Amino acid sequence: MKVAICVTGGHYYSWFGKDHYYEWLNAFCSKNTNFVPFIISWRPPGYLPERVKNQFGKNIIYRENEGCDWGCYNHMHQHLASNDMVDDFDYILFNHDDIMIKDHNWPIYLVDHLANNPQYDWTSFFGQYMNVIEEESKIMRDDNLMRNGEHYFKSVVACCFGVRANEMFFNNNPFVTCPGDNRGRSWNNTDPGDVGANVFMANVFNIWGASKVGWAAFEGTDLVHPEMIEAVINFKRGRTVRKPDGFQDIDNRMNWAFPTAELCGFKFKAGELATHPKLDSKNKVILE
Repeated sequence: MKVAICVTGGHYYSWFGKDHYYEWLNAFCSKNTNFVPFIISWRPPGYLPERVKNQFGKNIIYRENEGCDWGCYNHMHQHLASNDMVDDFDYILFNHDDIMIKDHNWPIYLVDHLANNPQYDWTSFFGQYMNVIEEESKIMRDDNLMRNGEHYFKSVVACCFGVRANEMFFNNNPFVTCPGDNRGRSWNNTDPGDVGANVFMANVFNIWGASKVGWAAFEGTDLVHPEMIEAVINFKRGRTVRKPDGFQDIDNRMNWAFPTAELCGFKFKAGELATHPKLDSKNKVILE
């Protein structure tokens, strides 16, 4: 079994955690050689600490600063597909480089969750129960997730999640790269990260179905591991802690829709990947 760890290279040592993340990543992958790191860097080579360059070498892949984390994840998908690597890995983990590692073996736990629970194709330690308030013609309902006669949905956490790297994943890239970064907001004054997140979740619901999303902390055959809720502590842009809600209340679900993505031109149809008139063959929205 081989696992790719895709990292949104951007903060490096310039955040609250300093060198914490990359020292952990190097130590973990050196000990667990079936886990292979890929640093998808939106920073140019001159920005990176020399120690990071020495530790990860050719496993650092540089890209443009567009699309935030979802642009990074899309770049990883494109890299594997274009380099005949679609059969190289059984699972792919996606995470930010501004996360604090409380349990050093968290990648093993996420992979074990997928390996032991074939009913799931996506996993994170926790997520959010949601009501989708979009029309059924836009978002596919999953009859496996019903509560009191109503459909509900489940999300993953963008900072740290995993997928089964199978044919379905490579034939249905759920990620898109939207123009701009989170500061410039050059595209209709929107955050490309928010738009990318909405397109991603819609694609997961429409291609895999919401019941294919699992939560490693308290779902599946290996119930229950509440300690995993804080295995990874997520930060928002290297500064503010994203506190997990723990065991979310299924009867107090958040409402979810994607008006901003539609404002930017994305079209959604139940059972299909989202489309955009300016989405190119690499899942990048190209503005002329």
